[in-house]
Amino acid sequence: MRLLKPEVFQSDRDGMSETRVQAASLLSKVFLQYLVILSRWDGMLDLWLKIIEIMDRLMNSGQGDSLEEAVPENLKNVLLIMSSNGYLVPPSKNPERKELWDETWKRIDRFLPDLRADLALEGEEEEPVPPSQQQQQLQPSKEELPPTEAAPSVGEAEIAEVPAPAAAEVEQKTEQKTA
Repeated sequence: MRLLKPEVFQSDRDGMSETRVQAASLLSKVFLQYLVILSRWDGMLDLWLKIIEIMDRLMNSGQGDSLEEAVPENLKNVLLIMSSNGYLVPPSKNPERKELWDETWKRIDRFLPDLRADLALEGEEEEPVPPSQQQQQLQPSKEELPPTEAAPSVGEAEIAEVPAPAAAEVEQKTEQKTA
């Protein structure tokens, strides 16, 4: 919440927007990492609503396009994973989750009114994703990353981990394997 204070913004106007984007992303990832555990906790609804409130404040902080793009994307990711794992489902599918569903959309509809229609979660009939695969959904594949951020190939990774004098030897072995 401290990142939202005007005096913090004044200390670094240029970097504050990027810091807030990173904070929104980190908040989403940590929440998803602990979603299974949090779902058993009585305070989960209050925590989730606080996260939505923070995302609303971040998006509407007047920091420009980067936050206005990052917040909806982070929320979409969280909502889709919550839905696919059976945590955020319409009351028609699970009446026990009615309060979570209603409160979530009541708050999100205030600052992202088109998000619910974009996600179309109400008519979805998918199998839940096992918790072991949840983290995989958070990480983009090599093809989804821009070329400058793509993970190195196996040969490049081997070279990067080997001290400089031995790197040429590893490179030769890699070339021999591919030839």
